Amino acid sequence: MELSNISIDMLNILLNSKIVSDEHFDELLSNCCKALTIIGNSNDKHVSSQFDVVKLSRTINAGIAYGNIFGLFVEAARHKYDSQHFINFLRSSNIFYGSRAKKLSTAYEKQRELLIRHLANVGNNSSCIVDVNWELSYCMKKSTSCSIASSVYHINITIKKYGIIDCVKFTCTRHQLQELVYKLRDIIRHMEKISHI
Repeated sequence: MELSNISIDMLNILLNSKIVSDEHFDELLSNCCKALTIIGNSNDKHVSSQFDVVKLSRTINAGIAYGNIFGLFVEAARHKYDSQHFINFLRSSNIFYGSRAKKLSTAYEKQRELLIRHLANVGNNSSCIVDVNWELSYCMKKSTSCSIASSVYHINITIKKYGIIDCVKFTCTRHQLQELVYKLRDIIRHMEKISHI
């Protein structure tokens, strides 16, 4: 697990009781946990939460403070650290300040499973085609005046999104299927051009 030097410096400032009071640190950590809980329990993609901005000293921006705590939690969850590994990381990075580090570890442990679940979904937001099945039917219509024969394709595309598998079924004629194939080939051609740039 790696954090930038700027993040480590900011976390050292936040954990230093001479710079940030215990009351402000507790409020900052509480707000971070509330935000993670709201994001974790929400089905909305855009969650806007209104928290009181913690009044820190003039040299510390509250947004940067939140960002560094979130970044620390996300990095630890990405490596699936438990609370002991989390504290060991803080010690090895020289970010260890007794009771505050333990508070950070406790808060992280409460949010750990939620963060790991969210990180597992990163990259699964867009749909991807898993399988394609098709069937050809031949339709014959007879009447006394004329005879019409045509082929009909039944297409079943299996799609995976957010880990959920869904099927898209449609029927098309040979001409419609050719148009679809031409459009897919056009997409492939454009993708190949972009990859060579």
